[in-house]
Amino acid sequence: MRWALHPHLADALLGFGETKMLAFRTVDELGPTGEFPYASSGSEAKESSLDPPGGGGRRALGRLISAQGQSQMLLKRVQTGAAGLVESQYLLFDVGDVDLREKTASSGGGALLPYATLPPDIASRIREPLALLSRGRLAFLDVDRWVCTWRLPTTTTTGAGKQGDASSTTTTLRVPGPSPRADVEEHYFLPGDWVTSQETPLCTMTSDGILLCPRNGEIAVVQASRIRK
Repeated sequence: MRWALHPHLADALLGFGETKMLAFRTVDELGPTGEFPYASSGSEAKESSLDPPGGGGRRALGRLISAQGQSQMLLKRVQTGAAGLVESQYLLFDVGDVDLREKTASSGGGALLPYATLPPDIASRIREPLALLSRGRLAFLDVDRWVCTWRLPTTTTTGAGKQGDASSTTTTLRVPGPSPRADVEEHYFLPGDWVTSQETPLCTMTSDGILLCPRNGEIAVVQASRIRK
């Protein structure tokens, strides 16, 4: 489970699992006040399945990226197939319109949480997502060790679907331009000894664009004016 505060409700805590989000409204509650299974849009349901390829292999949750005051959240899921092939998925949610008063019905009629996946050109380039920045930008470390930013597409959600009625919920990504990859901005390059398999997952970025990376028992701080604008 990955945890985040609700961007607009001070007393709400959100827990993102493999296939659903749990909502807690106050610390006095003994259990979740709402349960919201994920629902992909119909246009991408086949290629964005939450099940491991071939029905086998393993899957795990990666990093959850959120920012104060922003309703979009990005969840990384890592799937390892039976042949050892590792694939990362990036699920983009907009929790701003979720009604946390919606209770999970025993009949399975709770509300669905729509998500959309990042375009393949972008997802294949991300090594580790770092932060959601101002002006709707995603900061990430790419596979070639560049710290990059990319403007998140807007999400359009139609309907507030119920379980068993995913067709009533549609989430689409509106990506400007013919190639999302062309919109990626490269800012600076990290040395290879900074980006190891142990240290890369520990790198993070503050909401104003300051990169924090572990280095020999200390924390390296990197600032770039182009990112902070």
